[in-house]
Amino acid sequence: MKRVVITGLGSVTGVANNVKDFTEALKESRHGFGPIETFDTSKYQFHLGSNVKNIDTEMAGADRHYPRPIKFLIKATQEATDQSGILNKVEPSRIGTYLAGAACSLFEVENFYRDYVNKGLKSTKRSDLVFANYDSTGNEVARKFN
Repeated sequence: MKRVVITGLGSVTGVANNVKDFTEALKESRHGFGPIETFDTSKYQFHLGSNVKNIDTEMAGADRHYPRPIKFLIKATQEATDQSGILNKVEPSRIGTYLAGAACSLFEVENFYRDYVNKGLKSTKRSDLVFANYDSTGNEVARKFN
């Protein structure tokens, strides 16, 4: 049996965007539920959810072009790798990441489809489909962290 070592954790949730604040929220029994703010819910039965806040301002610069789910994953991975100090000390092929959470970018698929239906193929933002692949989040993290 091979051994596995957890060297770092990262967290992006509706209550906090880092492990320290997330842990404090758990201890204080704080939840992240409130009105959904990322899209118009007026046509839906439910209007409450857990929203990740401030991710766009925290992910400024080169990472700002990524869809929200990939931003979540990159931020959490960055926190875990910073905590571990493992980058540049271990061969990249020996580093693994366990991902829990968003697996693909549904908003981008929906945006593409909406634009296709309403405006036609020539007016669609085809780059939305680049991130629609089921494995795109893991691929983007692998590309970013080598």
